[in-house]
This record gives sequence, C-alpha cells and structure tokens, in this order.
Amino acid sequence: MTWPKKNSGVPEGTATYRFNRDPKNLAQSKRMASSALMDVWFDCRDTAYVSEEVAGLGPSYGLTLTILVVEPQPDPEYEEEESEEDDLENMLPSDRWRQPRED
Repeated sequence: MTWPKKNSGVPEGTATYRFNRDPKNLAQSKRMASSALMDVWFDCRDTAYVSEEVAGLGPSYGLTLTILVVEPQPDPEYEEEESEEDDLENMLPSDRWRQPRED
C-alpha cells in the first residue's frame, strides 16, 4: 500500500473532492459522510471499504478535515463457535430467570 503524497491533491470520486467543490461547505463548517473503496485513496489492491468523514473547518482556516476509517474484514479462517452456555453467560441477570428450563 502506498500512502497519498503531500500536496498530491484529493482523488476525484471521493466525498472530500465533492465537498471541496462548494466553498460554502468550508465557510459554513458543514459535514459529509460517505464510503468508497480503499484503492480510491491508497495505491493498493485492497477491496475493503473506507468510511470517509469530511468537515469544513470554517472561514478562518479555509481547510477541510477528512477522516478515513477502514473497517476490518473478518478472517475467513476464524469461525466463532457459539453455544447456549455462552449466550447465558452474556445475559443480564434479569433476563436469565426468564429462560425456559430443560426438564
């Protein structure tokens, strides 16, 4: 994976790119959220989705803050086995007494 270079510009097709096209968004400190594939922002072959949050920092700064969050993909080799005992352990005490008893 290659990180974006400083002053390389915002990639087209991102929420940040669309956000920055309207100067009112910056001046009025508006916010926007979207998602995109990770390879839009980073030079990589990953197909994970990136959650993109954009905020205008107001007229005194004239800048945009973008936060990118990658959701981890589940490991296909790891399968969590669930049992009724685990379910009972995770219940609140008030919910445990409502469970039907096995005779």
